[in-house]
Amino acid sequence: MNRKYNERDFSAILDKARVRIKGLSITTDIIVGFPGETAEEFKNTLELAKNAGFLKAHIFTYSDREGTKAFSMGSKVPEP
Repeated sequence: MNRKYNERDFSAILDKARVRIKGLSITTDIIVGFPGETAEEFKNTLELAKNAGFLKAHIFTYSDREGTKAFSMGSKVPEP
């Protein structure tokens, strides 16, 4: 998805925020099935979400949106 950070960076930011802000609650939105996502990447996302300790997570499947870069990407992930 062209993010400028990796899993390690993200986890470090969460850790620092929790140290600095006592009682902080963090939520997230996670898209699964982004074009080109591999089973290994899905597994990594699942592991990151488990370890992150989010208060809540909104998890949904990728859906095409005409006019976006992802719309014209190949390697669509099948629904199942």
